[in-house]
Amino acid sequence: MKSKNELIQIGYSNKAVNLIHSKENIGKIKDADVIFTDTEDCGDIITLYLKISGKKIIEASFESVGCIGLQLAGTIITKIIKGLSLTEAGKIKFTDILNYAEKVPPDKHECIHFAIKTLKKALAVYKTKNKNQ
Repeated sequence: MKSKNELIQIGYSNKAVNLIHSKENIGKIKDADVIFTDTEDCGDIITLYLKISGKKIIEASFESVGCIGLQLAGTIITKIIKGLSLTEAGKIKFTDILNYAEKVPPDKHECIHFAIKTLKKALAVYKTKNKNQ
């Protein structure tokens, strides 16, 4: 992994660098209600794990294979959605993630879009499987 100084030099904010190095929310959730894996055209892969209770996301984590930008996007999206209703989580936008990170190199913006797209797909799968509840 690149050093904090190297990440700052290529365009990440201090906050984003600290989030990357924290490795927060990385890993599986035992008994997750949703496990959804998606692959981007560039070859990056992300798996989201969501624990849901009463139509609220009570726990969220991820695993990724890809670049630092995807790790950052996964960390932020899983932090933001904890405690949100499924409807609120489905409304997460690119600017929400970018503003939370403060600064991300423009060539890594696609990682944010990919993480959001994956979240929306995961929520759709959950809603389809649980539409009678």
